[in-house]
Amino acid sequence: MITKVLILVFFVYVLQSTLAYMQIKRSYNVINDVKAQHKGSGCRMVTGTGRTRFLLIARGYFIILVVNDDDIVVDYYGMDGYTVFASPKRKEQYIGRSLDELEAGFKKKNEKRAFAAAREQLQILREQSTTDINESV
Repeated sequence: MITKVLILVFFVYVLQSTLAYMQIKRSYNVINDVKAQHKGSGCRMVTGTGRTRFLLIARGYFIILVVNDDDIVVDYYGMDGYTVFASPKRKEQYIGRSLDELEAGFKKKNEKRAFAAAREQLQILREQSTTDINESV
């Protein structure tokens, strides 16, 4: 009996790992497509993740955000869900809005956390590029 349970647990673990790998691969494909689409446009691409917990279940949110120098969203992809079957989807309603306007519009905690992480990453990128410019002068 214990052997059967262990075999079942192992099978479920392998299945979960395979599905998680496929989800990560889909996400990286979208990231690479977005990079290629905006290459040379002077925009910056950042990502962010956020999770909220309810008992043992965690709902995650992942964003891919492309922003120009005026803090206007050029492209936005979001992935939301509990399972490995979620995939990044383009959110047209966020494109063309400012970062402050976008931040004020989020209602869910995990969206706010993911956006805050992406915005922090954007700030770091901007500080690095300013430092690079100052060092070259």
